[in-house]
Amino acid sequence: MTPVAKAMPLVALLFGLSSHHGKRYCFPAQRKILDLLWNRSALKMSIATLNRWLRVVEDEGYLRRIRRTRRDKKLGMVFQSTVYVVTYQGYMLLHRAGVRCWDRIRELAAEGKKKLLPASREEEKSPPEGELYSFANHRKRHPGVKLPWNGKGISAERKPD
Repeated sequence: MTPVAKAMPLVALLFGLSSHHGKRYCFPAQRKILDLLWNRSALKMSIATLNRWLRVVEDEGYLRRIRRTRRDKKLGMVFQSTVYVVTYQGYMLLHRAGVRCWDRIRELAAEGKKKLLPASREEEKSPPEGELYSFANHRKRHPGVKLPWNGKGISAERKPD
């Protein structure tokens, strides 16, 4: 079976779950994925087969999986749910198959453009060699950052007793 044939039911299912809840991600249990694949697509498979399919789909770039874990003092590392995120390629696959997901594709494209465009603010320059970095210069360069002191010493709010 080709990777696209494996990807289509999984990506469509995960897209449906994430859009149903108004998110761009979902975190169903593997048993839930198997039940939904059986009910909606008449695909019956084992958990091992599902994991192989998910690996192939992720390797092809249609899906991204994020494994969530936590640390426990007694048990060590404890695995929790896996977050599934449909990628741009996955949305394009769905779009070619006739699924209405054009709004999501536009959102992802706009986010990609924002990441690629250079920052509009000036690049921060280091002070020339030998010049001290003063608090006044810091306030000019970073107007939104509030320092816990006023530049001359500890401010009135933070004076030690």
